[in-house]
Amino acid sequence: MTAIPNHDLTRARGGQRRVLTIVQNLPVPFDRRVWLECQALVSAGYLVAVVCPKGKDDPSFEVIDDVQLYKYRPYAPGGSRLSFVVEYLYSFTATAWCTLKARSKGRFAVFQACNPPDIFWPIALVLRVVDRTKFVFDHHDLCPELFQSRFRSGPSLPYRGLVALERRTHRTADHVISTNQSYRDIAIRRSGKAPADVTVVRSGPDPTKLVRGEAHPELRRGRKFLAAYIGVMGPQDGVDIVVKAAYIVVHEMKRDDIAFTLIGSETASTSLSHSGTNLSSTVTLSSRVEFPTHLSSKSSPLLMLGCPQILRIR
Repeated sequence: MTAIPNHDLTRARGGQRRVLTIVQNLPVPFDRRVWLECQALVSAGYLVAVVCPKGKDDPSFEVIDDVQLYKYRPYAPGGSRLSFVVEYLYSFTATAWCTLKARSKGRFAVFQACNPPDIFWPIALVLRVVDRTKFVFDHHDLCPELFQSRFRSGPSLPYRGLVALERRTHRTADHVISTNQSYRDIAIRRSGKAPADVTVVRSGPDPTKLVRGEAHPELRRGRKFLAAYIGVMGPQDGVDIVVKAAYIVVHEMKRDDIAFTLIGSETASTSLSHSGTNLSSTVTLSSRVEFPTHLSSKSSPLLMLGCPQILRIR
């Protein structure tokens, strides 16, 4: 994150500097990027609060590893364009309310908003006026392109509106952190952000926890090798590529020694139906490709320990 001079930082009781992070599409700590950022901030001496949707059985407020989590009940969209508008209106209202509750404990020095969606810049403007809060935008996804991936024959007006919201978010932010160089280029080229105000901050596993341990052969389901994907399984995430690759490996390359496990936060059927994959080909892979519900952060390493190949979709 961007270094901000100490005299610009608002301190809570006890002298700690407060940071508020908001994320709408995943609960924390299941969102690993956001959780690692929170841990880094806590280690640097910041008091961190997070506003996010609830996961299953999550309380409205809890403290995990010194991070305060303010959570609201998520809204499940129906899949239509209108349902996403309703979802974002609901999420903005719920986020603003939780922000107000978190703000009652003290002012924030830094406000970090993660997308999607690109709708939280008005909250940043209010905090800037009231508390002189700095705004850091954590650019996770390209919302205009997400719209195109879900509604490939959709009208151009929503796309242009999403580009406008993205540009407003970029330009309102004091600094932008991008997940990769291509996203940084978008902030500079499409939104006109100064290159000095955009930094690439990549995500990766914690090397102190991702260590080789005892293998678990049962995860390979009788095969010699296991290839796994762990992450979000939305229609834009390319999970269909893994299924197509598995089909080639099994049926064209005649490999009988590899099992595939795909774990994500959306159902595989929804992701594959959006992507246009022929589901009849998936049936022929039923004994090779497994789609369990997503694992917790504690159980994910168990799968990875027994997996010689973790798949990365680009």
